[in-house]
Amino acid sequence: MFNLNESIIFEYQNEHVLEHDFQVKKNYSNPKIYDSNGDLSKRWYVYFSYRNPETGKLKRITPFYGEANKHKTKSDRMFVLAVYKHKIKELLKRGYNPFEKNAELFQKEQAALNTANVAIVEKNVLTPIVEKVAQVSPIVATNAKTIAEAFEFSLNLKKKLVKEITLKAYTSKSTALQQFIATNYPEVKYIDQLTKSIVVQFLNSILENLLMKMLLRRIL
Repeated sequence: MFNLNESIIFEYQNEHVLEHDFQVKKNYSNPKIYDSNGDLSKRWYVYFSYRNPETGKLKRITPFYGEANKHKTKSDRMFVLAVYKHKIKELLKRGYNPFEKNAELFQKEQAALNTANVAIVEKNVLTPIVEKVAQVSPIVATNAKTIAEAFEFSLNLKKKLVKEITLKAYTSKSTALQQFIATNYPEVKYIDQLTKSIVVQFLNSILENLLMKMLLRRIL
């Protein structure tokens, strides 16, 4: 059991930690979603305030819209904004400051993300919004298409169905996904091995990189 001195030290340490956390949290407000009272004809967005280093007061930062307003249903739009809200809060907790350039922190995190160990850690600590990566079976059918072949086949089908600019966008995204798979899942060679959870991981990485770059450029 704790004696009196140990109890006092323990309570002091807890109080100090809580005070420190409170001070850190006061530097910014929790991101919130503005849904225009459910009006889909208006823009929905995520907003938050950050303490202005010059005035010492919380200042509303430029809202983040992302791709949310391209969605035409309330549930889809709210889901996208909920993801944005979570990722912005996560980045703020990690030290991003919209009043600073964040270059040093950005470069540090980018260097870390280039290592395999950090990639594994990132997968293990992702929030419930992002699905956990499923185990990929190394056994595949011998007649299965490779991922590259499958994308090429799909893009060829799209040539007659979509505009050139849309096809270029599809090609760019498919290339990025293939690069992501090659880097993070080198054992995944065939389209039968590509799971929904891997795609979710890919989309999550795109979103995080986008938000990181926006904070780096002080757009938020």
